[in-house]
Amino acid sequence: MPVGRAVDASRTAGVLSSVNPLYLRPAALNCRADRDKILSASLGGATRLRHHVRVGRKGLAVLLALLAVGAAVLAVVLVRGGSAAPGETPKQTFRDRNGDGVLERAGGEPLVNRTELAPRARVVSRVALFAQLTDAHVVDEESPARLELLDRRGPPFTSAFRPQEALSGRVLAAAVESLNALKPQAVVVTGDLIDNAQRNELDEALAILRGGRVDPNSGAPGYQGVQAASDPDPYYYRPDVDPPRHPGLLARAERPFQSPGLQAPWYPVVGNHDLLLQGNLAPSARTNAIATGDGKILALSSAALRAVRGLRLTPAVVARLLQYGLPGASVRVPADPRRRELAPAEALAALRRASGHGGRRPPSLSHL
Repeated sequence: MPVGRAVDASRTAGVLSSVNPLYLRPAALNCRADRDKILSASLGGATRLRHHVRVGRKGLAVLLALLAVGAAVLAVVLVRGGSAAPGETPKQTFRDRNGDGVLERAGGEPLVNRTELAPRARVVSRVALFAQLTDAHVVDEESPARLELLDRRGPPFTSAFRPQEALSGRVLAAAVESLNALKPQAVVVTGDLIDNAQRNELDEALAILRGGRVDPNSGAPGYQGVQAASDPDPYYYRPDVDPPRHPGLLARAERPFQSPGLQAPWYPVVGNHDLLLQGNLAPSARTNAIATGDGKILALSSAALRAVRGLRLTPAVVARLLQYGLPGASVRVPADPRRRELAPAEALAALRRASGHGGRRPPSLSHL
């Protein structure tokens, strides 16, 4: 269900959460989804988006399927309906007016009535309220398994670095808080809860959903990564020194915080980033050694560059590149065994155990 300009959630590491009241109408069911609160994690700002969708009884199953699949490209937090309040998208938006990378206030965008599946009809009563939460991409942005240097290569490597990654856990906690205010009867978590199939990422995400103290830090205390003020690479945004400046942001991002916890039953569905490294590569003994080790690659070897340029990063090619260690120049970083990579069965079991739901039989994992 595209609304306005869709955002690739894997690039923004954003959170989509939808709250969908089901209504009875004289002759059909009505499903109404209102979108609210786009959280701008990197700038600490927020804007809102609101939209209405109504479908008939036959179209409801189609709509639910679209929610579980197509909505993964939206980085928004969706909340309840009603007239547009000040600060919501129909009243105002945030845009980069002059291309300087800074969002500024701009005019609003009108609501759009969606009548492709059924005409508008009078609402009689609400039957239930369910919510969708997807593409949180909770990430260990300090992990040596991250390949931020590939991002500058362009497609298909456009999700290797995101400037707001250190705030991913807090964005999910904010989405949880917004959902709790609406008291949904059920929440479906439709994949990519984490970003790099690491155990510490899943521990952080589940702690946020469970509620209580959450520790996002890994490795040594504080932030160690490509966004540090001392990093000389001009490609990466360094909030301590680069405009828009946010001194101390990364240090604060690594401190423990409190999550309200999701106060509704939730049902997990896995995504590619939950099971694959950065959503693309199955974990192996060699990649796990990098994730838990003390070496971080800074520049690729000529062989690795040829593979990247030829788009030949298949599991076999990656295995050959890693057979003698990191394929290129590297730097020492604090090792952390909590960064170990998850086997698919382990990830599924952890999600089922944490939610209390998720079925009894694992899906086929032969494609991984």
